[in-house]
Amino acid sequence: MCRSSREAPKRWGSCDAKGNIRLNWRIAQASPSLIEYVLAHELVHLIHEHHTAAFWSTLGKCDARLREAVQ
Repeated sequence: MCRSSREAPKRWGSCDAKGNIRLNWRIAQASPSLIEYVLAHELVHLIHEHHTAAFWSTLGKCDARLREAVQ
């Protein structure tokens, strides 16, 4: 699928302070590996609210394949 950069979502997902995870509807059109990464990223926010070193360390432990999904 080809789309202009202005059509790309600013956020694939988010997690609020109450633990509610929201995903952009366009994630359904993404590759399975990107979907897995976004889900893991948002789930780690249930443990670490901000993008701290601890957050990235926990996310990195999920699966090395996840890092490849965004490259």
